[in-house]
Amino acid sequence: SITPAAISAALRVVPIDREHPSKWTAADRTELARELLRVAKPREVVANKCDRALPAQRDRLAEEIHPVPVIATSADQELTLRRAARAGLVRYRPGDPSFTLTDPDRLSPAQRKALDGITETMKRWGSTGVQSALESMIFERLHRIVVYPVEDETHWTDSRGRVLPDAFLLPAGTTARAMAYRVHTDLGESFIRAIDARTHRALAAEHPVEPNSVVRIVARK
Repeated sequence: SITPAAISAALRVVPIDREHPSKWTAADRTELARELLRVAKPREVVANKCDRALPAQRDRLAEEIHPVPVIATSADQELTLRRAARAGLVRYRPGDPSFTLTDPDRLSPAQRKALDGITETMKRWGSTGVQSALESMIFERLHRIVVYPVEDETHWTDSRGRVLPDAFLLPAGTTARAMAYRVHTDLGESFIRAIDARTHRALAAEHPVEPNSVVRIVARK
């Protein structure tokens, strides 16, 4: 749904008479609708199969649909790399601009050819593009932050001793109490305070949590 905040944000950008909607022209309404979609329903084009394309083709598409961003990707090659990494054939983390062969002698000719093709794609585009597309949408267009809730703020663990067991994607500006509700309704309703595990500083209910915060929620028993 489109929120009142999104409508207000769009109205601040579009130069129209906000006090007299009856005076808006068809062009005014069209411009407002476009801005509202940009604010409330952000988009990006994930142009797959970039291993078969050239940067100039991506640039032409980007020019045609500006201001919607175009991100070149090769999902098939990303999947190949992740499978190769799980098999111990390469060292690779999603989003890396390159990968390293761990044991070239284990590779079959077909595997070698596939990995050589991925190397060429990465040289041309900088990566497979998949991680870039995800991060671009989540962090730049949806304005989400990552927060890590823990039960032990000293060791950054849960009750079972697992280090950083969970990660939550939250809207930027989320308060400590709102984060507690996202973890569990009971924590939100019995919220006392939060503790920033990095600084050991207490956070009040309405204090916004910071990106990449490690946070313990203190609640009534």
